Amino acid sequence: VVVAACSPRAYEGFFRAAASRAGLNPYLVEMANIREQVAWSHPADPAAQVQAEAALRAAVARAGLLRPLQAAQQPIEQAALVVGGGVAGMTAALHLANRGIAVTLVERTGELGGHARGMLETADGADVGALLRQLTANVAQHPAVEVLLESTPTRFRGEPGNWTVDIAQADSTGTIERRAGAIVLATGGREYRGNDYLLGQHPQVITQRDLEQALASATATPARNVVMIQCVAPDGRCSRVCCTQAIQNARRLRAQAPGSSVHILYQDIRTYGFDETLYTAARQEGILFHRYERAHPPRVERDGSVLKVRLPDLAMGGELELRADLVVLSTAILPAEGTADLAASLGVPLTGEGYLAEAHPKLRPVEALAEGIFMCGLAHYPKHIDESIAQAQAAAGKAAAYLAQGVRWGTPAVAVVDAAKCVGCLTCVRLCPYQVPRIDRSLTGNGGIIGAARIDPTRCQGCGLCASECPAKAIQLEHYRDGQVLAAVAGALSV
Repeated sequence: VVVAACSPRAYEGFFRAAASRAGLNPYLVEMANIREQVAWSHPADPAAQVQAEAALRAAVARAGLLRPLQAAQQPIEQAALVVGGGVAGMTAALHLANRGIAVTLVERTGELGGHARGMLETADGADVGALLRQLTANVAQHPAVEVLLESTPTRFRGEPGNWTVDIAQADSTGTIERRAGAIVLATGGREYRGNDYLLGQHPQVITQRDLEQALASATATPARNVVMIQCVAPDGRCSRVCCTQAIQNARRLRAQAPGSSVHILYQDIRTYGFDETLYTAARQEGILFHRYERAHPPRVERDGSVLKVRLPDLAMGGELELRADLVVLSTAILPAEGTADLAASLGVPLTGEGYLAEAHPKLRPVEALAEGIFMCGLAHYPKHIDESIAQAQAAAGKAAAYLAQGVRWGTPAVAVVDAAKCVGCLTCVRLCPYQVPRIDRSLTGNGGIIGAARIDPTRCQGCGLCASECPAKAIQLEHYRDGQVLAAVAGALSV
């Protein structure tokens, strides 16, 4: 059936449903868009008649080569797996459990809380310790949440909506199995601790997390001369929250020791949103800010019992020398260990900095490209606790909506491999944004080679990249096979 009318984006589903009711395979329906692409874009133009004819000829030529296809229907396992027991992971687990969904919460360490355990307050002044105690108690008491500490997912089997997960536990030599229909990745982050600026080599050079723990101690003696150095990272990356954290800690130091001197050396202050008020307050309280360029970072030197910090004075010229009895480094937040391996096993791409990459930053900000997998917290990128909580709630909501479908309909327009033509060049394996193609050694490729590409139809998203790039022409995209596309081109050019 060829329909010469409206946009397929808006009405193709309607005409396919009508074909199904009439007993015709819905994938034998072809549409020629002569409204938006012809009538609306070329009103009162005689050439529009020729364009409409070309569109119709292309549709007719392609329709003659269409094949009946069937969309596979599979039930979705009504359970969720949350990987990571930090603030984001616990929040996501609780929101899913409150919807009546069974949740397995897997945490690789022996304690819940994650990166937030070393923090005093959130950006808006809330007590982080109280928040963690409340979240931990709620998770431990919830009947729908199973908490597995010192545990790591080691293998994922199955397909989207029906995962079987092998989980290794520290107190066991074997693994346990759990099933899940949706997976929320909240693996968190870790503090960068390189040897920059004598960190790890001098006791008076510490990080902001070290300082927060010292400030929480009632026996700690506040330093009198403090220099904070921002943007301490292996590759110059910005972790977004460091400026706010440094300013908060600087104000705490000044509150505990009113006569103390605090200098913050920065490349660019990024107290975004309403956190700008913290920066303004810090300036008014006498905290001094000095900008430095990335190409000319500060230098920290030993000088007896104190430290000297030198940097170019961009305001007055020359060199600025600061004497400090404490140097505090704002170090970067890196992805947690094992994030890359976990992402690879699930087909989730990473950003250039190693964080989990979302499907679309505006339209699908908590979804992975791989179906049924969601992300939140520091695993996605560095953020404040309130942002992690909001994102965890969004990820849980998306995961719950996915599970609520009950069944998933796979698209039949997926890539298929002719193993007899495959030469095992790995082009499809390297190219696929969803990391679906694999070399299956049980298949025999071109010329009798051991192994050929295999594409899991339940995970393929039908983008067609592998089919367009395969040098051996061993891959075809169903419903858009080479013959069908070339026939449409020939039909359009026959006018």
